[in-house]
Formats: sequence, structure tokens, C-alpha cells
Amino acid sequence: MLISGLGGMGKSTFARALIDFRPENVPEPFWFSFYENQDVKLGDILEKLAAYMKAPEITTFKLESREPGKIDVDNLIGELNNMSEIWIFFDDLSIILEDTKFSDKGIELLFSSLRYNTHEAKIIITSRILPKLENGESLIDVVEGEEKHHLNGLRTDFAVDYLVKNGLGSLELDKLKELVDGVDGHPLALKLLVELVKDYSVGDVLEDLSLYKEQTKDTILKARKLFEKLAGDEIGLLERISVYREPVGMKGLKKMFTETTAQNAVKNLIDKSLLETDHKGNYWLHSLVQEFSYDGLDNKKEVHKLAMDYYLSLPISKKPAKKEDIQPLIEAYHHACVAEEYDQAFHIIDNNLHKYLNLWGNYTALVDLCSKILSKNQFGEESFLKDKRDHRTILEILGMAYYYLGQSRKSIEYCEQALKINKEIGDICGICGKCGEKTELSTLGNVYCDLGEYTKAIEYHKQALKISKVTKDRKGESIAFANLGSAYSGLGEYTKAIEYCEQALKINKEIGDRHVEGSSLGILGSVYYDMKEYAKAIEYYEKALKIAQDTGDRGTEEICLEKLGIVYIVLGEYTKTIEYCEQALKINKATENRNGESIAFANLGSAYSGLGEYTKAIEYCEQALKINKEIGDRHVEGSSLGILGSAYNGLGEYTKAIEYCEQALKINKEIGDRQEESIALASLGFAYRSLSEYAKAIEYYEKALKITQDTGDRGTEEICLGNIGIAHRELGEYAKAIEYYEKALKIAQDIGDRQGGGTSLGNLGNVYHDMKEYTKAIEYYEKALEINPEAPNTYYNKACTQSLMNKKNEALTDLKSAIELDPKYKEYAKKDKDFENLWDTRNFKDIITSNKEN
Repeated sequence: MLISGLGGMGKSTFARALIDFRPENVPEPFWFSFYENQDVKLGDILEKLAAYMKAPEITTFKLESREPGKIDVDNLIGELNNMSEIWIFFDDLSIILEDTKFSDKGIELLFSSLRYNTHEAKIIITSRILPKLENGESLIDVVEGEEKHHLNGLRTDFAVDYLVKNGLGSLELDKLKELVDGVDGHPLALKLLVELVKDYSVGDVLEDLSLYKEQTKDTILKARKLFEKLAGDEIGLLERISVYREPVGMKGLKKMFTETTAQNAVKNLIDKSLLETDHKGNYWLHSLVQEFSYDGLDNKKEVHKLAMDYYLSLPISKKPAKKEDIQPLIEAYHHACVAEEYDQAFHIIDNNLHKYLNLWGNYTALVDLCSKILSKNQFGEESFLKDKRDHRTILEILGMAYYYLGQSRKSIEYCEQALKINKEIGDICGICGKCGEKTELSTLGNVYCDLGEYTKAIEYHKQALKISKVTKDRKGESIAFANLGSAYSGLGEYTKAIEYCEQALKINKEIGDRHVEGSSLGILGSVYYDMKEYAKAIEYYEKALKIAQDTGDRGTEEICLEKLGIVYIVLGEYTKTIEYCEQALKINKATENRNGESIAFANLGSAYSGLGEYTKAIEYCEQALKINKEIGDRHVEGSSLGILGSAYNGLGEYTKAIEYCEQALKINKEIGDRQEESIALASLGFAYRSLSEYAKAIEYYEKALKITQDTGDRGTEEICLGNIGIAHRELGEYAKAIEYYEKALKIAQDIGDRQGGGTSLGNLGNVYHDMKEYTKAIEYYEKALEINPEAPNTYYNKACTQSLMNKKNEALTDLKSAIELDPKYKEYAKKDKDFENLWDTRNFKDIITSNKEN
């Protein structure tokens, strides 16, 4: 049940009344206030529920020293199913919502599970707004045309009782009822009424209420009139305090004092229930009181400037580690913008605020802040900032933030505009006139590198390098060298790429910049990844990850986790991929990096697809696609659609697989992502091969092969050759199959892909098996097993061939090895006619009935 309405309407009071009038069989309900626990996490709620329900198994995450997740919420649902009727109240849920959505994914998981699972609990929520889940569905079922129950004020007898208990017991009953009727039993108005009657006579108050009634004022306006009268001389102070967005200390309140403010003003406001306090030095206004007060404030700009000065006076941690540590700076910036003190706002953001947010990966927050300092026509002549250099700097910061958020086109737009201003400005530093260009050039180079336009990327990075050398900026040189390494790696010029990265690292050792060192090591890891030297790639990514964690560089930490996850996908170590991607996802959620979230979801989808958990893979890819619809990252959209196609291939739903792969193919062609285009073509080939449409399969495989040859992607070229070989084998075109397998084997040997080489050798063994050249088949199977001694399919195929050669003991030995590695081969062997001559033997029966599993 949802109790919804404006602040002060009495939602919590009504919810408390439900507790008092609950049925006798319902025990004392669980009550949780989000207003009193505004920084709450999923684990905090689960702990309180576990204590209330006396169910410690809900909090096993504490014993296991891990973050709580779905398994813990499932445990809660299980416990709720085991209990008799239970009522659970969540008060003021809107406190933790952003617009209508949950800001904390863990808490969203809790409410989503409570909504969609059956259990014995009644969940009662108070909230100013109707909450929505990430999938767009309402937390509460909304039936079209359903009449909602209007929440009126308190019943007369309850409201009278409230007035009596709060000091108006000496008044006659008729007067009390008249007071209640005058404000329609509105809880906030009753609260104000109590204080007003204490300050004025009951006659005066009733006269006012009578006047309001004649003017047919609604309850909120009546409450406002009561507020204004009650505030009296302190109304000016209340109006000034209302600019604060969060609780402040006494110093913040005193900042709003004027020469005429009474010394006891704060005490008076607290006594009148107009100012709230936790009695620990924090003060704030009730939301409706704040709204009334702010509406009445005339000199808003001046007061926001006072608030800005207050926040700038607060000390900042010498070693801030998260956004909350620099919240005073963010608040100061907000008030500077509202006060239209834009140059002061620029000074705040330029003086480390943007560096901290960039370091911690809070790119969304950075975009939000920087956008406030620009005019609506951000690229026009009009600017809120007096100095064009400052305007350029904001565009530069936005360009970099959009790059990290994966919004390439926006990043290019902002960086190019910054470069344009730079040309207009001319000589800035007196040396080259271009010292402001390095960041824009570097960001543009990185964007074009991500878009696969490596030659263009190199051009920008070389310009940045030239400027860094002229200005003797060693850090800038190091960044440019590392970025050049990344671009040359994309072109397949690995020797050059390593050379540039090593120059970057050499400079880093000289200047001792660990942040840039971490980035350089990460880029070197990517070079070795492109070279298929995965062990070395992991080594460098882990070094970069360690530095990022040591220095609190959450942006680089997330990138390293993402890259490690991708390496382990290629290596087929999907459990490790999931581990790294979940860590990356956690950081992206904390920093509100929606692009990073979508990439993590897509990578998790790929990992679960590799594990054969196709339904889970589809679930993650759909989450990635949902985010991409919001942010418009077509690269990740194309990749996610491709993974969905592969997952449906795995489920044997080939028509659906073709549908998704064709969508992926269309997007990848439009955006020019040739690598993803070749993957989509290969998946289409697999789907058509599975449908026995071999000619069509070969057509798609050859298109994929052509792209890999054009782009120099030898690893994917090897896979395409192998797939074409499989299609020709299934057509009975053995000579062609051998030709393609041998080409695939040659590439595997050239690039050092031992696993791929083992696959090609096994495939050659299969062709010679089909051609009944059993001795040659065995030769290839043995070579394949030398490379990969834990390949159950190779042992099985070798056993089949041995059986056909009537080498019974050898066949049984290999079959046993295959089954120990993968028990599914028991069922295959029972029906495979290659083993027909062994079916009746005791040893064969022993092997296929054995319970030994690896």
C-alpha cells in the first residue's frame, strides 16, 4: 500500500494510526524511516529486518565480509514466507528517490523483490511521489481508471486529542473542534496551530481561520497563512535559511543573521516547530516550511551568495576520498550559480573540484555542474564567464567528461568548440599560444581511437606531444606518448606501440606521477591484449589496477577491472570475468556512470553466455540495452545486440538469434565498428549453419573473414577460417575444409594462439575421421591434446576413431578421459554407432555407469 501526498499532509501520521488500529493477530510492525536514515544502504535495512524478525541468516553477508546482494534479499523473502502475517512500514521513501527512480540499486533490488515475489508481509510505504523501478514499472500496481482513496485530514476526535495532548487542553471542546474544522484536520496545520494559539488568543486564530474559509482557501494555503503569522519577526531569518539544501550547523544559521535578528531567534523557531534539529548541532526546515519560506524570499541572489560564503568557509579534508568529502564545495558552487556569481563558481570548480570528481569517476556529476555555468546557447557568443579562457576550460572539462561517459560525438563537439576559442584567444602563455590546446587534442585523439579512426587519433596526439615538448610539460609528454601507444596498437603496429608506452613510463619514473603511470601501464596492457599475449596483458592491467586503488583513482580502477574482465572472456575463464565486471559495475553505479554500467552489463552477458547460462546472459544484455536507449551509446548497443544473438544461438532459438544479429550488423555498419560487424556476421553464419543452410552460413563467414583481413585482426581471422572449414566439412567438402583448417592453424602458430591451434588440429582430426583416414586422424588428435590435454571433445573424438580401428583398450581409455572431464559424453557414447562394437563389453558398461565426475 502506498500513502502518497505533499510533505506535511500527514502521511506518516496516518501510517502510525494504521499501526494503532491493526488487527489483534498482527504483531508490532517493523518501522523504518528514510528521513532519519538518509545515507542508508541495503545492508543497513537487512540488518534491522534481521533483528526485528530474529532471523540472523538474512545477514550472512556480514560473516562472509561481502556486499549484500540478491542472495540476501532472497533469504529475506524466504523468511517472510515462513512467518505469519507481518506488517512492514517504510516511511518517507521519496527521500532516497531521484525524480521517481531509486538512487541506490541495492535498495531498488529490495523493493523490486518485495513487489514481484509472493510472501506473507503487508508492505506500507509513505512517499511524496509514486516510485518507479529501473524497468519503468511502478513499484505499486496502478490500475487504469481505479479510484484512489483520498487522504483527508485527521478525524475530528483524533485531531482534538492531538491539540489537547500538545497543550491546548484548557480550551472548550467546541473551540477545539472549531480549530480542527478550520484547517480540515491537516497535520502540519495542526502543528502550527498549537504554537499559534499559545502566542495569540484562540479568538484571534479562529477569526483568521474564518476569514480564510470565506476566501475558500485550500488546506495548503491555510497552512501557509498560519505559518506566516506564527513566524512573526523571525520570518526573515526563516526565509534566508530556506536557501540551504541540506542540514547546516549553527555557523550556517548565524550566517543568515542580520542586525535586527534577535539572539533567541533560533530557539524561538525551534519552540514554534518551524525549525527542526537533531540536537546534535544540525538544523533544517520541514520541506513545506522551506517551500513557504523560499517563496517569500525577495533578495534570493544576495542570500545565495551568503550561503556560498558559508560553505567556502568550511574546512575540506586534506585527503578527500569520495564526493561526500567535498560536498561543501559542491554546495558552494550551487549557490554561486543561483546567485549568478559565475566567475566565482568557475573559481570553485577550477580549484580542484573538477579534478576530484574526474579522479573518482563522477563524470555525470561533473557534466551537471559544468552545464550550470554555461548559457543555454553554450557554443554561441554569449557567455556567463567574463574570461574566454575560463569558458574554454569548462568546454574542455565537459569534452573530457563526455568522453569517459562514452558519448563520443558530444565529446568531439565540446573539444572542437574549445579549440575554436583557443584560436580566437591567440597567445596565452607567451611561448606557443597553444598551451590550452593539449587537453582538447588529447581527448579528441582518445575519442577517435575509440571510434577506430587511429590515423586521425595519431594526428591529434602528435600535436599534443609537440605542444608539451615546447612548453616543457613532462606530464603532458608522458600522456601523449601513452596515447600514441594506444593508437599504434589499434593499427597493429605493436613494436611502435610498446616503444611509445615505455617512453611514457620512463618519464613517469622521473616525475613520480602515479596517476599517469597507472594509465600508461593500463595502455601497455591493452597493447599486449591486442597482440594476444594475454598473460602479459593481465600483468600490466593488474599493476595499473593496484596503482589506481592506492591513489583512489576510481576512473582508472573501473577501466582496469573492465579490461581484466574482457581478457578473461577471451581466455574462457568466465567466473573471473564475472568477478571483475561486478566490481566495475559497483563503481559505475556509485559514480553514476551509465555508460560504464551498460558496458559492465554487456560483459556480464557475454560471460554468462560463455558459461552456457543463456537466460541470465539475455537478462544482463537487456539491462545494457535499456541504458543505451537512455544515453545513446550505439557501440555498446551494437555489442549487446550481438551478445543477445549469440545467447539465442546457444539456446537453439536460431530465428531469434538471426533477428538480433541483423540488428547488431545494421548498427555496426552505420557507426563503422568493423570488429563488431565481423562478430555479428560470424554469429549469423553460426545460426544458418545450425539451420543446415550451409551455403548461406559460408557467405556470412566469408564476409566476416574479409573484414578481419582488411583490419588486420588475425585472431578473429583465425576463428572465421575455422568456421568456414566446419561448414565445408558438414557439406562433405573435405578438401576445402582441410584447406581452411590449415590456414587457421598457420595463423594460430604465427600469433602464438596455442588454444586456437589445438582447436584447428582437432578439427583436422575430425575431417580425416570422416574421410576414414583413421591413422592420420589419430595423429592430429594427439597433437591437439599435447596443446590442450583437458579437451573432452578431443578425447571423445579420438576414442571414436580408436573404436572404428578396433583398438578397443585405447578407445575405452580415451572415452574414460572424456567422461571424467565432462560427464555428458556418457549419453553420447550410449547412442554413438562408432562405439557399437563396445556396447556389450563389461568395461564399456562400467565406464558409462560410473558416478565419478570431475
